[in-house]
Amino acid sequence: MDCRKWVFEIVERAREGSAPGLGLREHLNACPGCSERWEDQSRLCMALQAAKTAASQHRPAARRDEILREFERMHPRVSQRWARWALAAAAMLALTFGLGRVLWNGSHPAASPTPITAALDNSNDAEDNSGFVAVPYAPPLAANEMVSVVRTELEPTALARLGILVDASYGNDIPAEIVVGEDGLPRAVRVIETSEF
Repeated sequence: MDCRKWVFEIVERAREGSAPGLGLREHLNACPGCSERWEDQSRLCMALQAAKTAASQHRPAARRDEILREFERMHPRVSQRWARWALAAAAMLALTFGLGRVLWNGSHPAASPTPITAALDNSNDAEDNSGFVAVPYAPPLAANEMVSVVRTELEPTALARLGILVDASYGNDIPAEIVVGEDGLPRAVRVIETSEF
């Protein structure tokens, strides 16, 4: 018996799902090895065909919905009640911070806004009657802009750069008042007496 010549036909007939021809049937009845190969090949081809059919019947939309359900099960949504609570807490925190800042600024006398535009209207003058000296190259104040007067201490070299004559032997910081615009930029400086500070 030459089984090699029947192997190709066994595989092809099993793939097609057709019954074996007359010559192959006679060989299968006479050869137990080829008969077993025929049964194995038929089972394998039927299983592959069933898997192919199942895959083609399974719609992508159904698989997508299945994946989304699994994702929602693993990652539940945050409840709207909790989200509202978190937003309310954040709003209260921001309101408290803002109110605290306003109250702190209001109780700090050095940071209170003061209309001092008259002292800075003429930036060409080195010094006017209020004692303030305009900061060189500072942008002009806008009409009705509120400014703050801040008391601080400045180094003598910083005052000299602003055009204020200071004794060079004076080594410590010198008390001064700085006029600060609404944009936070200094506009004018004046030296104050140590007794005032």
